[in-house]
Amino acid sequence: MHALHIKEVYREVCEQLCDWKPGWERNLFNLSLTSRGFSEEAMNSLWKDLPDIVPLLGLFPPSVVEVKGEIVNERKMETYKLVRPPEREDWVRFDFYGRRVRQLCCRATATNGRVCHLLSQYRQGPLLSLLRQLWWSDKDVSNLSVPQVLSFITTFTSSSLRVLSISFPYCFLEHATDEDYLVAFLHALSHRCPGLTTAVFHGLPPSTSLSFVGLLKCLRVLKTEPEADAVACSGDMFVAMDDKALRAVSNLPYLTKLDGLNLFEAKLDPTSLMLGFPSLIDLGIRIGELRDVGIFLNTITSRTFRTFSTWTRCRGDPEGYLGCLRALRWSSLVHLELHLSFHYDDSNFITIGETVIKGLSTLMLPNLEHLELYHCCNTHMLCYDRHPVAIPPDAAARMALAWPKLRWFCFEESAAAFSIESLEIFLSHYPSGLPSFSFDALAVEDIVTTIALRDPAILSPKVERLTVRMMMEDVNDQLLAIALDIVFPNLDLSRCFFGDSEVLHFLAKLHHGREARGGLSKPVPFTSNAVE
Repeated sequence: MHALHIKEVYREVCEQLCDWKPGWERNLFNLSLTSRGFSEEAMNSLWKDLPDIVPLLGLFPPSVVEVKGEIVNERKMETYKLVRPPEREDWVRFDFYGRRVRQLCCRATATNGRVCHLLSQYRQGPLLSLLRQLWWSDKDVSNLSVPQVLSFITTFTSSSLRVLSISFPYCFLEHATDEDYLVAFLHALSHRCPGLTTAVFHGLPPSTSLSFVGLLKCLRVLKTEPEADAVACSGDMFVAMDDKALRAVSNLPYLTKLDGLNLFEAKLDPTSLMLGFPSLIDLGIRIGELRDVGIFLNTITSRTFRTFSTWTRCRGDPEGYLGCLRALRWSSLVHLELHLSFHYDDSNFITIGETVIKGLSTLMLPNLEHLELYHCCNTHMLCYDRHPVAIPPDAAARMALAWPKLRWFCFEESAAAFSIESLEIFLSHYPSGLPSFSFDALAVEDIVTTIALRDPAILSPKVERLTVRMMMEDVNDQLLAIALDIVFPNLDLSRCFFGDSEVLHFLAKLHHGREARGGLSKPVPFTSNAVE
């Protein structure tokens, strides 16, 4: 059999042309005219992913769906109207192309969404029988009721659906009965979409309980996000994970990713929670007390937990911080991103810095590759009039030994900071270097002594990129540049950043001086005029 007579070859050729570059649709259409084999696969590729529902409505004759152009608020808009009930022959063209649709971005307006819902009333089955992904977002639904919006979404839900993403309008629930409609819709998803594996909800009203998720037995990914206008608001603008919802979600056997979790004022009771999450790989917590974060982590039984992240609204005291870090007991963790906030005053600022050092130096994660640490105070950036607690050299060594596979490290907005000595010791444990290393504070006290005590054997020659956003003490930029040049002689200055200081300028002079002396690899010994 000739290769071009194989269906898979036709499909591969068409998928290669479906690259979303200008003219790709025309190319596929022209290809569909060349042979019967290419015609079928080219049509599949053209209709596989629809960015709107308008092409679907265009499959009906004008005698069924009428389209008019109107000027609304000085903008031209198209309005749709169902002229008459569709007859059997009116569905032929729709079914020919509609059965090819696998993904639909449904940006419904007040008129086209209504027409789609009315059309679905004339079908015994779903409008798109093989649809697998539905992405619904509001476009012009401000004048629609909650039942109307939910009916539009329901129009495209079916047993074939695997991915459902819904962006609810801001202030979605306006009337007392609206919440009843929403609860009924969410609980019916398990019947309408029993094979759903991914559920994403943007702007879900804060009063909504996520207990319905426990009915979606095939679910693998759950993500909840607040509406964009509510991101900067307090925790009561986020969908909370209450005890009932937590128990329901924890029992999902295939759930691998849970993102956007809200533990705001959860006040979890560790004695009443059950172990669960047997398959969890990726967890993202948006907001919550550090105490509750630690309790939640202790309920996870998965042995393949690889990624954990918290957002800037996770806050608490030093005890909660240590409890949270102690709960990170998985040797399988590869990616860790912690945005944690402390409440502090003049009496406990140093205690917080010491707590950070203690917690990190005992965090044993042998397979960790990506680490981001942000320790904000009072849910805001660190007050820069406070000197951070310097990380001792022995603590820096323990950190490096605890994370032997680290490749990406960001350490910012913390009450603790590396000194030049501890930074050198930390990086010396990575003979191949860290491809990316960023921090915003450097504990620098007696630079002259630091430089004088440097061992002539360079311990960190592999480091090429450093980012220091702010120096915490008032230091001499020239002396600091000399110290950094001794410890890190091979910095690529085009990839380094040192805030508003003149450090980069002096480093450039030191590098230029070495090149002028014949490209010597070692920096010159310390003298008072080393950069002149």
